[in-house]
Amino acid sequence: MENLSRRKFSKQLAFAAVAVPASLHAGASNVHSGEPAADSSPDPASGTSQDPAAGRASEHAVDPSADRGIRPASSGRVRLGGPVYGDEFRDPGTWVEAHRSKGYSAAYCPLDETADDAAVRAYREAAENADLIIAEVGAWSNPISPDPEEAKAAVEFCIKRLDLADRIGAKCCVNVSGSRAQGEGSYGLPHPGNLTGDTFDLIVESTRRIIDAVKPTRSFFTLEPMPAAYPDSVDSYLQLIRAIDRPGFAV
Repeated sequence: MENLSRRKFSKQLAFAAVAVPASLHAGASNVHSGEPAADSSPDPASGTSQDPAAGRASEHAVDPSADRGIRPASSGRVRLGGPVYGDEFRDPGTWVEAHRSKGYSAAYCPLDETADDAAVRAYREAAENADLIIAEVGAWSNPISPDPEEAKAAVEFCIKRLDLADRIGAKCCVNVSGSRAQGEGSYGLPHPGNLTGDTFDLIVESTRRIIDAVKPTRSFFTLEPMPAAYPDSVDSYLQLIRAIDRPGFAV
């Protein structure tokens, strides 16, 4: 799993947009219209939404030019970042300079979950002083594995990583929702059971457990969309936001 995670890490560019908390979402949602929330679970047989609001987004459409209370990072700049390696991690000062030398204003988290509070604080303050956003802490694992031990270990790992994200002030802690496949690297694998109502419920349960254990105040827990796992569309992400119903969950 570590090798897969590193390949993913090395190929990604860190575009550090501000994570948008669930509480700020507007648009096609009963939650914001004062109506009771409808059943948003996907149909186990077809993987489609049972939400009667689905397909009626136009009724709740919001003018995209309207102020929704969502503010861009640093005067609306899109920040570009990427991985740095080697001696750049010696200390906060050389870490910051390594990013500046590449023209980056966003970064991956330089520490892991074993870092003590002093180290976390030093990197957080160095980033703040340099106007360098720590975009994300990766938590790549499989919290919905059918193997109970693998699922338990993944949830515990996500809790530690979200705690790190919150301590260091990262914009988000990100994982995929997981997969019903098993084994090394299974978290991103397609599986016939991924897009079902039961799996949707497992994602809601595991995500709530992670967020409730940390109760983040600086960061958010997010799920990366996947082609063969929830969230696999804007609509299914909105359904998850409604169902998870935690201020610490974001897009």
